[in-house]
Amino acid sequence: GRIGDRFRLVYRHFPLREIHPNAEPAAELAEAAADRGKFWEVHDHLFANQDSLDPYHLNAYAAQFEIPGEGDESGRFEAGNRYADRVEEDFQGGLRSGVGGTPTIYVNGRPHRGGYDEATLQRAIELAR
Repeated sequence: GRIGDRFRLVYRHFPLREIHPNAEPAAELAEAAADRGKFWEVHDHLFANQDSLDPYHLNAYAAQFEIPGEGDESGRFEAGNRYADRVEEDFQGGLRSGVGGTPTIYVNGRPHRGGYDEATLQRAIELAR
């Protein structure tokens, strides 16, 4: 059976800056999109285009999804300190919780150690009730 309305998904950013230098500005763009009710739409687009998260493409995505921002002299999408602070808060919270990489999934506050396919996750959620 399905989980229904007793399920809530909470997404937190954990940009691995050393490995993926564009992950942080991409997360900031997603947060700017969230303020306009477009988080999942932009999130899904960013994940589908993980090889194209350079400043040029982030600016193009911001325009495509009508997410206003300012470009600095390098052309990097700049969503503002509010969004950078949100992403940093998520990252620090992840560190405090023992997150070391992505994806990391918690079910009812406990780290999920199984697979990420739908059936495995659904079973973990049902067992955690």
